[in-house]
Amino acid sequence: MPSGAHSMTKPLTRVVRCLHCAAAFRVPDAATVLTCPTCYQRVRVEDVVVENELVLPRLETCGRIVIRRRGRLYTRLGVRASLGVEVLGELQAETVNSCRVYIGPQATFRGDCQAGGITVETGATILGGRFQIDRNLLDPSETHTAASCRA
Repeated sequence: MPSGAHSMTKPLTRVVRCLHCAAAFRVPDAATVLTCPTCYQRVRVEDVVVENELVLPRLETCGRIVIRRRGRLYTRLGVRASLGVEVLGELQAETVNSCRVYIGPQATFRGDCQAGGITVETGATILGGRFQIDRNLLDPSETHTAASCRA
């Protein structure tokens, strides 16, 4: 690059869907909490990675939720993630609601699941619950792909 020339890099962004009104909007990758431009509700947009035991009444994000192999997530009310839920460890929730849910080998899943797509690997353990495929839960943006949901 010639001296004096400036790099024209775009800031890294992604498209998320509001958990309150289902509107799609673009957010910076580094953002954690923002206000939805459509319904003006505060929403968490960061990805949540669970590496140890985590007990919460509810876990919601417009990003992804990833439960690592040694991670354990227990929620009384439920889990919602706009960009996908990936379970490699243990998840126990009343309901799981996302565009895609990936349940890896040796993972344990307890609860109901409503998703646009569900992938269950050989060796995963599912204990009870009702599973429902709902294509309306797939992300509306053209830039959002199955790769970002790990399904």
